[in-house]
Parts: sequence; C-alpha cells; structure tokens
Amino acid sequence: MAKALFIKPEDIIKSTFLDGSLDRDKLTQFIYLSQLKDVRGYLGQDLYDKMAADIVAGSLAGVYLALNTDYIQPFLTHSSMSMFLPFAGFTLGNGGVFKHSGANEQIAEQSEVDALSEQHRIHSEYFGKLLVNHLCENDNDFPEYSTNEGDEIDPNKDINPTNWVL
Repeated sequence: MAKALFIKPEDIIKSTFLDGSLDRDKLTQFIYLSQLKDVRGYLGQDLYDKMAADIVAGSLAGVYLALNTDYIQPFLTHSSMSMFLPFAGFTLGNGGVFKHSGANEQIAEQSEVDALSEQHRIHSEYFGKLLVNHLCENDNDFPEYSTNEGDEIDPNKDINPTNWVL
C-alpha cells in the first residue's frame, strides 16, 4: 500500500530556508516519521487512517482538505524540519557516516543546528495547539475523531507539551 504524505517535500522547501536543490527523499522520511509520531497522535487512529486513505486515493475534500491545508501542513512543515535538521549534514553509505563539506562552505556548529531545530519545534508546538483546538471545537465535522476503540491510538487533546504541573 502506498504511503500517504499529508504534505509534499516541495511544500516544505517553499515554506522554509531549505535549498531548492535538496534531495526530496532526504526530507520524505522525516515527514512520514512526524506523521506517525505526532499527527496520528493528534488526530487519533481512525481520523488519521481516513485522511491517509483519501490522500492516497486523491479524494481528500471538504473539511478534511481544509484541516490538512490549514492546520496539519503548517504543523508538519515545522515538525519535519525540527526532526530533519540534526541529520541534514550527514549521509550514511557503505563506507560509513559522512559529514558534508563543500568548497567555500563552513559547517554549522552543533549548537547552531540545535537552535534552528528548537525554533522549528517551538513553531510546530504552536501549530499543534491550533490543530487540536480546531478539532475540539469542530469535532462534529470529524466523526472519526471520537470513534477509536480498543488498542487504537486515541487523539491527544492535551496541548500542553510540558510535563510541569503547577
């Protein structure tokens, strides 16, 4: 079965500082990982599966299309970038792990990469909160949001990412 991507690598490249010549395959795995870890957690298994099937079939429409375009894609842009950045400078090949370094280029310090990744994580948290708020306020539009049973993943409606209790 084909993997559904809720956002295309090209859309992330257009929305961020990524170089247009970046190999899209390097970004795709982080989009999919973010979908599985985060988006599926926000949507719950049933809504995630419904939207993924519609994306693969090319039939995503109406409130589902609006949910994807207005809420999921902005979240995925920053969540995927946050995951991608720590790995962006590396390639794993038959000879081992290689760090890229082109002529007339300076490799960013790890602290700089971490700071960029953290900024994207902060942005993804913001868009994640908007996504959850929208789903909670419009749950009648998305019946799959509340139909998970058994060991299916229930939607995470907790939009406070910290573990602090005051």
